[in-house]
Amino acid sequence: MKSTFSIINRSGTGNGAAINAQLQSGNQLLIKDSEFIQCKGSEIQGGAIYLNINNGGQATISNSSFSNCEATHGGGIYARIYTSGKLTIDGQCNFTDCKAEVSGGGIYNNMFDMNSLFSLEDGIKFERCISRNGGGVCIYMINQSKGIINKVLFNNCESSYGGGIILYTQSKGIAEISNISFINCISEEGGGLYSSISSEGEVTITDTLQFINCEGNLGGGWYAVLNQGSININPYQQILFDNCTAEFFGGGFYANISEGGQLNIINQCIFIECQCYFGSGGGIYTLTSHGGQFTINGSCEFYQCISQGGHGGGLFAETTESGQMKLFGQFLFQNCESAFYGGGCYLRIIDSGNVTFNSTNQILFDNCLALGGGGGLTALVQYGGQLSINGVTSFKNCKCNNNGQGGGCYLLCNGSESKILFTGQLQFDNCSSTQGGGIYLRMYDQSTVEIQKILFKDCSAKSGGGIFSNVSNVLNLEMEELYV
Repeated sequence: MKSTFSIINRSGTGNGAAINAQLQSGNQLLIKDSEFIQCKGSEIQGGAIYLNINNGGQATISNSSFSNCEATHGGGIYARIYTSGKLTIDGQCNFTDCKAEVSGGGIYNNMFDMNSLFSLEDGIKFERCISRNGGGVCIYMINQSKGIINKVLFNNCESSYGGGIILYTQSKGIAEISNISFINCISEEGGGLYSSISSEGEVTITDTLQFINCEGNLGGGWYAVLNQGSININPYQQILFDNCTAEFFGGGFYANISEGGQLNIINQCIFIECQCYFGSGGGIYTLTSHGGQFTINGSCEFYQCISQGGHGGGLFAETTESGQMKLFGQFLFQNCESAFYGGGCYLRIIDSGNVTFNSTNQILFDNCLALGGGGGLTALVQYGGQLSINGVTSFKNCKCNNNGQGGGCYLLCNGSESKILFTGQLQFDNCSSTQGGGIYLRMYDQSTVEIQKILFKDCSAKSGGGIFSNVSNVLNLEMEELYV
């Protein structure tokens, strides 16, 4: 059908001010080249369209526009899809200035059951859409249902949770995401994207994902919670966080991974001028616990990322209670800063947490600054935690101000099962601090630190130009090769 629906107000309760469709076996609905303008109702589901699709029913909405549509859920469209139902929205559909009081400013979609499919792709735009949950889109997927989101733009969308998208995936629900851009989106949690993945739910990202000028309290670009679920990011192109900000934690990305949840990033991830104001993790803030695992395998770069009121200008990572963090490939922290510790990176590894860096090229901290300690890197390893770094790790022009400790890195190791192992080469070039121009090392309570090879060049401090150590009751401190 090709139509224009303009200024339709539905009073009282009900669903779909313009269209209400119940689609079952053999039913097909095509809406094409249509306009929906100011379709709304104060207590309805689906400001313009309400769809109930089941038993193999199908609906397609193509090349249509939704402007100033409003509802309780689904300002433009509300859809329930189950028992092999299918909904496709494609062909450059636009959602402009749409609102929902509760969820899905542009679209609300709820999917149940295996073989149910929601497809959102091919140049769709959401502009200035607003809702409490999912300014542009709210998606619930359970019981092996599937969602595909491809070639979609979210611009100036707002919400409390997920400025552009809020995505819930559980009970083996599957979401495939590619070629998505979030620009100038705002939310309390997840300025661009909020995702909650649980009970073997899965999200796969296969192509470009961009967060530009997005902001939130937690996770300026993306807020992710994984509890027995997984996110696999394997893009042909890069994942980009550019000028994203958080009031508290995770200027670009906030991730909480637990109960066997997995976050896997393969290929290239870039953070440019991301920052947090009162918390930690200017680029990334991640908490991994209870068997959760965070893996990066490829290239991860942080440029001019700042933590103005906490730790970890580029990356803040806490790994605890058998959580694991595995980092492979190449890592760069350039011109990153923090107000306290870890100008480039801050690691807190406790209670049998485990972090492994296995660099195939190098880990480079370049011109990073921390006011408290660890101009480039701070690592706190306690109560059975373990940190292992293999390959070349370089610190260039890193420093601490205001009586700081460890111009290049600050290392604290505490507890009989706690270990810090550098099995490659550490290089410090022109690093400075008050104590420990290159390294500030604090060890006690039967902990272990092993460093295979260290090179210091032009490093300076009032105490310990290369290394300042504060050691007591140590099980093992070993440095095999030291060059100054």
